[in-house]
Amino acid sequence: MQDNNIIKFLDLPDIIATEIISTEDRYIFIAEAKKNHIVCPQCGNITNKIHDTKWKILETSP
Repeated sequence: MQDNNIIKFLDLPDIIATEIISTEDRYIFIAEAKKNHIVCPQCGNITNKIHDTKWKILETSP
């Protein structure tokens, strides 16, 4: 998938691009984590009970 070639270029190996939207002045990447588990930031144990996700805005200069 071409979208994931862009993810490789951006050096983001732990995500999969699900959609790329192109507008006049920017590209919007919609992505998901490859992992279905996470390390708890409190205790360090591995869990598959992810209770929250969030959007992140990454900006670069041309």
